[in-house]
Amino acid sequence: MGIKDNGFRVIVNCGKDGGQEVKHIHFHLIGGKELGTKIVH
Repeated sequence: MGIKDNGFRVIVNCGKDGGQEVKHIHFHLIGGKELGTKIVH
């Protein structure tokens, strides 16, 4: 995926406040470009 050398971000969503309707846990692995510092909008 080309993210090993330049880094990546892992985001975890879990529960109602994590934006879920069905109880489970999942991860987002985001990389491949410069992500910046803002993660909440």
